[in-house]
Amino acid sequence: MNKRRRAAIAKAVAKIEEAKAILEDVSDEETDAMCNLEDCFSGTERYSKIESNVELIDGAVSSLDDVIGELADVA
Repeated sequence: MNKRRRAAIAKAVAKIEEAKAILEDVSDEETDAMCNLEDCFSGTERYSKIESNVELIDGAVSSLDDVIGELADVA
């Protein structure tokens, strides 16, 4: 792989890492929101939706980690 294509991959990885950081921040905020709900909301649809959002976002973060690792093998 030539220098230009390696640089393009490095640029893509940097953007993926930026997106990952944003998603981690959102996950942290959702987790905080879930933890700060009053006990009466535990087990409600609202609580379940927040919990589901955190799981989905964390799954996306994990997938981005996989992509970053795969691209490191290419470069």
